[in-house]
Amino acid sequence: FDDLIEAFVRVLRIGRTSITYDFSAWRRPDDTLLVQSTQTLVLVDSAERRPTPIPEELRAPLRAFEGADLEE
Repeated sequence: FDDLIEAFVRVLRIGRTSITYDFSAWRRPDDTLLVQSTQTLVLVDSAERRPTPIPEELRAPLRAFEGADLEE
């Protein structure tokens, strides 16, 4: 196959303990969406084996990068 594919990953949502990523792949140059999916990951305290809040030092750069598109 000689198709040119462009793939994108972005942070869609950041919750108290989770981050949801949005993935998409497009065929170029006709801009056909080939696949789109989401994945939610939960930050877990490995000692307690419980969800733990995402620290502000991770939230701040995500906010700055994603801007108004980031759901919180």
